[in-house]
Amino acid sequence: MSLSLSKSKSINDLFFIITAIFLGYIAHITGFEDLQFLAKTISDLFLKFLQLMSAPIVFLAIITNFLSISAHNHLKSYGKKVLFYTVLTTITAASLAYILFQIIQPAVYIPKISGLSTLPNLSGIDVNLVQTFKENSNPSYYAELFKLFPSNIIKAFAENNILGVALIAAMMGFAMMQIPKKQQDHLAIVFSGLFHTFINLARYIITVLPIAIWAFTVLFLKVIEKNELIAENLRKYIFIVIAANLIQGFIILPLILKYKKLSPLKLIKSVYPALTTAFFSKSSSATLPLTMDCMIENHGTKEEIARFVLPICTIINMNGCAAFIYTTVLFIAIQSGIYFSSFDFIIWIFLATIIAIGNASIPMGCYFLSSAILVGMGVSLDLMILILPIYTLFDMIETALNVWSDCCVTELVSIK
Repeated sequence: MSLSLSKSKSINDLFFIITAIFLGYIAHITGFEDLQFLAKTISDLFLKFLQLMSAPIVFLAIITNFLSISAHNHLKSYGKKVLFYTVLTTITAASLAYILFQIIQPAVYIPKISGLSTLPNLSGIDVNLVQTFKENSNPSYYAELFKLFPSNIIKAFAENNILGVALIAAMMGFAMMQIPKKQQDHLAIVFSGLFHTFINLARYIITVLPIAIWAFTVLFLKVIEKNELIAENLRKYIFIVIAANLIQGFIILPLILKYKKLSPLKLIKSVYPALTTAFFSKSSSATLPLTMDCMIENHGTKEEIARFVLPICTIINMNGCAAFIYTTVLFIAIQSGIYFSSFDFIIWIFLATIIAIGNASIPMGCYFLSSAILVGMGVSLDLMILILPIYTLFDMIETALNVWSDCCVTELVSIK
């Protein structure tokens, strides 16, 4: 019944999204300036919401994750193995995105040149590339990355310094794990309550997502009408995100299981109902009860292990999110004129891994996180509208991959 409801909701979501894209196309071909202005206004409001919600959600998600992990300290014997395999699979997913990004090259850095060069943004306004880059050819990327170490907590939030906020949250979360259990419980109630309050705010906005998709479609069509390169780069970007998820799920994870002399075919036969539900529900948390039931009843995993490992994996094991964050942040940043050296591309494998592990099972979690990171790097979120109309498909694939990875980690932890 749960699967049926998930399918029905997914079909309804898809219908509204397709309708919004179609109406956006109609509004574009009519050429009415009032509709263009309305689309610009709606998109600006949605982007402001992303900026407003990014820092609090990242901060609260990381702290609640630390407190949730601390709540399972009575089974420390499994904890190290869970962390090891979570990091292994997540960093593999980010590395795979890196390899595909280097091969396919969805976005190419445009160096500063003499004279005036222009890059169209999604508002249809020409942006002078000379304004995009500093006088020194070494761009301000390292200065932005250095903000990971903020000197003022309030300033980190005020400037939407997401990397700094994430570091503060991680430090606080780790410190909270060291205090007495009773105090942890009190803090968990407060931070969990605040976190779910912001999640509810996000859900309210997501209910009107088709309206934002309509607006973004209007603006997107206006841009690609003038610039075929952006459309071509977007197709490459979409291919990388989907390919990274499929290769991770169908090749990398089974190879890890095979290396440990475990049968991926037997495991997938046991958990396919959970994977299907995850695909349609787009929520690892909502699928968790079914995932545990499949692992315990169908696959024969020890109940003690499954009931410990799977909830933890649902919180921190985000293979699909790592691939999405890596590809999206670099794609948008490069399109916006930020230069990344070969070393930077490798560093971002680890950054994407850490950020994905700090993610939580929230609506559009990867999208919010990627937007938050870009804000922290000083990159405009205008180009994120390219992704929103197709994010539902990404979310479905990523959630199924995350649950499949959770099952694989549980299987790996269960062996002696």
